Amino acid sequence: MKEYILEGDHPLVLDKMCCDLCKEPFQADDRITLIPKDPVPDDGKTHTVEAVAMHAVCVRWALSAREYTIQFMVLANGISDEHEGEWLVSFEPGPPGSRGVLKTTKKEKEAMCFPSHSAAAEFWRQENGTRADGKPNRPLTVWTVMIEPVGVDLDVEPVDVDGIRSSEGFS
Repeated sequence: MKEYILEGDHPLVLDKMCCDLCKEPFQADDRITLIPKDPVPDDGKTHTVEAVAMHAVCVRWALSAREYTIQFMVLANGISDEHEGEWLVSFEPGPPGSRGVLKTTKKEKEAMCFPSHSAAAEFWRQENGTRADGKPNRPLTVWTVMIEPVGVDLDVEPVDVDGIRSSEGFS
Protein backbone atom coordinates (compact mmCIF):
# COMPACT_ATOMS: atom_id res chain seq x y z
CA MET A 1 0.00 0.00 0.00
CA LYS A 2 1.58 3.28 -1.11
CA GLU A 3 1.34 6.10 1.42
CA TYR A 4 1.63 9.84 0.93
CA ILE A 5 2.28 12.59 3.47
CA LEU A 6 -0.04 15.56 2.94
CA GLU A 7 1.44 19.01 2.48
CA GLY A 8 -0.36 21.92 4.18
CA ASP A 9 -1.37 23.40 0.81
CA HIS A 10 -2.86 20.14 -0.55
CA PRO A 11 -6.53 20.47 -1.64
CA LEU A 12 -7.54 17.66 0.76
CA VAL A 13 -6.30 19.85 3.63
CA LEU A 14 -7.41 23.24 2.27
CA ASP A 15 -10.91 22.00 1.36
CA LYS A 16 -11.28 20.26 4.75
CA MET A 17 -11.99 16.92 3.05
CA CYS A 18 -12.52 13.90 5.29
CA CYS A 19 -11.25 10.33 5.39
CA ASP A 20 -13.80 7.99 3.82
CA LEU A 21 -13.50 5.59 6.79
CA CYS A 22 -13.17 7.62 10.01
CA LYS A 23 -14.80 10.80 8.66
CA GLU A 24 -12.12 12.96 10.33
CA PRO A 25 -10.76 15.89 8.28
CA PHE A 26 -7.32 15.58 6.72
CA GLN A 27 -4.54 17.72 8.20
CA ALA A 28 -1.06 18.66 7.06
CA ASP A 29 1.45 15.83 7.62
CA ASP A 30 -1.26 13.12 7.70
CA ARG A 31 -0.25 9.84 6.08
CA ILE A 32 -2.87 8.90 3.50
CA THR A 33 -3.41 6.29 0.83
CA LEU A 34 -5.62 6.28 -2.25
CA ILE A 35 -8.03 3.41 -2.82
CA PRO A 36 -9.52 3.06 -6.34
CA LYS A 37 -13.32 3.26 -6.44
CA ASP A 38 -13.39 0.67 -9.22
CA PRO A 39 -11.67 -2.74 -9.26
CA VAL A 40 -8.38 -3.11 -11.10
CA PRO A 41 -9.12 -4.04 -14.74
CA ASP A 42 -8.46 -7.62 -15.83
CA ASP A 43 -6.66 -6.54 -19.01
CA GLY A 44 -3.60 -5.45 -17.02
CA LYS A 45 -3.54 -2.02 -18.66
CA THR A 46 -3.15 1.14 -16.65
CA HIS A 47 -6.33 3.19 -16.53
CA THR A 48 -7.10 6.52 -14.95
CA VAL A 49 -9.43 5.77 -12.08
CA GLU A 50 -11.23 7.79 -9.47
CA ALA A 51 -9.90 7.10 -5.99
CA VAL A 52 -10.95 7.70 -2.41
CA ALA A 53 -8.45 9.24 0.02
CA MET A 54 -8.18 7.60 3.43
CA HIS A 55 -5.83 7.86 6.38
CA ALA A 56 -3.32 5.03 6.03
CA VAL A 57 -3.95 4.00 9.66
CA CYS A 58 -7.69 3.68 8.92
CA VAL A 59 -7.04 1.39 5.95
CA ARG A 60 -4.76 -0.82 8.04
CA TRP A 61 -7.45 -0.90 10.75
CA ALA A 62 -10.15 -1.93 8.27
CA LEU A 63 -7.93 -4.60 6.70
CA SER A 64 -7.15 -6.05 10.13
CA ALA A 65 -10.82 -6.67 10.89
CA ARG A 66 -11.85 -10.29 11.12
CA GLU A 67 -15.54 -9.71 11.80
CA TYR A 68 -18.21 -7.28 10.68
CA THR A 69 -21.35 -5.83 12.27
CA ILE A 70 -24.53 -4.28 10.91
CA GLN A 71 -25.47 -0.84 12.19
CA PHE A 72 -28.90 0.56 11.40
CA MET A 73 -29.07 4.08 10.03
CA VAL A 74 -32.37 5.58 8.84
CA LEU A 75 -35.26 3.86 7.14
CA ALA A 76 -34.86 3.48 3.37
CA ASN A 77 -37.27 6.42 2.92
CA GLY A 78 -34.92 8.65 4.97
CA ILE A 79 -37.05 8.75 8.12
CA SER A 80 -35.50 8.02 11.52
CA ASP A 81 -36.88 5.36 13.83
CA GLU A 82 -36.01 3.82 17.22
CA HIS A 83 -33.29 1.59 15.69
CA GLU A 84 -31.23 4.43 14.17
CA GLY A 85 -27.59 4.15 15.24
CA GLU A 86 -28.11 0.76 16.89
CA TRP A 87 -26.43 -2.54 16.00
CA LEU A 88 -28.09 -5.81 15.04
CA VAL A 89 -28.17 -8.40 17.84
CA SER A 90 -30.52 -10.91 16.22
CA PHE A 91 -33.25 -11.29 13.65
CA GLU A 92 -35.80 -14.10 13.42
CA PRO A 93 -37.68 -13.91 10.10
CA GLY A 94 -40.93 -15.44 11.37
CA PRO A 95 -43.62 -16.77 9.03
CA PRO A 96 -43.18 -16.01 5.30
CA GLY A 97 -44.22 -12.46 4.48
CA SER A 98 -43.91 -11.23 8.08
CA ARG A 99 -41.53 -8.56 9.37
CA GLY A 100 -39.99 -10.98 11.87
CA VAL A 101 -38.49 -10.21 15.28
CA LEU A 102 -35.59 -7.76 15.41
CA LYS A 103 -33.33 -7.17 18.42
CA THR A 104 -30.83 -4.29 18.44
CA THR A 105 -28.41 -2.70 20.92
CA LYS A 106 -26.75 0.65 21.49
CA LYS A 107 -23.49 -1.18 22.32
CA GLU A 108 -21.35 -2.37 19.42
CA LYS A 109 -19.68 -5.05 21.57
CA GLU A 110 -23.09 -6.77 21.96
CA ALA A 111 -23.73 -6.84 18.20
CA MET A 112 -24.03 -9.96 16.07
CA CYS A 113 -20.77 -10.52 14.17
CA PHE A 114 -20.28 -11.88 10.68
CA PRO A 115 -17.11 -13.47 9.26
CA SER A 116 -17.05 -11.19 6.21
CA HIS A 117 -18.60 -8.06 4.73
CA SER A 118 -20.41 -10.18 2.16
CA ALA A 119 -21.86 -12.48 4.86
CA ALA A 120 -23.28 -9.44 6.67
CA ALA A 121 -24.71 -8.05 3.42
CA GLU A 122 -26.27 -11.42 2.59
CA PHE A 123 -27.89 -11.56 6.05
CA TRP A 124 -29.29 -8.02 5.59
CA ARG A 125 -30.75 -8.97 2.17
CA GLN A 126 -32.22 -12.31 3.30
CA GLU A 127 -35.61 -13.15 1.85
CA ASN A 128 -38.72 -14.17 3.75
CA GLY A 129 -41.37 -15.18 1.25
CA THR A 130 -42.76 -12.83 -1.39
CA ARG A 131 -44.62 -9.53 -1.17
CA ALA A 132 -48.06 -8.90 -2.66
CA ASP A 133 -46.36 -7.44 -5.76
CA GLY A 134 -44.52 -10.76 -6.32
CA LYS A 135 -41.10 -9.40 -5.34
CA PRO A 136 -38.99 -10.99 -2.58
CA ASN A 137 -39.84 -9.85 0.96
CA ARG A 138 -36.57 -8.60 2.48
CA PRO A 139 -37.60 -7.24 5.89
CA LEU A 140 -34.22 -5.83 6.94
CA THR A 141 -33.78 -3.78 3.77
CA VAL A 142 -36.38 -1.33 5.06
CA TRP A 143 -33.32 0.23 6.79
CA THR A 144 -30.23 1.77 5.33
CA VAL A 145 -27.35 0.09 7.14
CA MET A 146 -23.61 0.38 7.57
CA ILE A 147 -21.64 -2.84 7.54
CA GLU A 148 -18.56 -2.07 9.56
CA PRO A 149 -15.46 -4.00 10.55
CA VAL A 150 -14.93 -4.81 14.22
CA GLY A 151 -11.36 -4.14 15.14
CA VAL A 152 -8.91 -1.61 16.44
CA ASP A 153 -10.28 1.61 17.92
CA LEU A 154 -9.76 4.48 15.48
CA ASP A 155 -9.02 6.91 18.32
CA VAL A 156 -5.26 6.38 18.29
CA GLU A 157 -2.92 9.27 19.00
CA PRO A 158 -0.24 9.94 16.38
CA VAL A 159 3.30 9.89 17.71
CA ASP A 160 6.38 11.54 16.22
CA VAL A 161 9.17 9.07 15.41
CA ASP A 162 12.19 10.65 13.75
CA GLY A 163 9.99 13.36 12.23
CA ILE A 164 7.51 10.87 10.72
CA ARG A 165 4.01 10.67 12.12
CA SER A 166 2.81 7.18 12.86
CA SER A 167 0.29 5.58 15.17
CA GLU A 168 1.13 3.24 18.00
CA GLY A 169 0.06 -0.34 17.42
CA PHE A 170 0.57 -0.20 13.66
CA SER A 171 3.64 -0.98 11.61
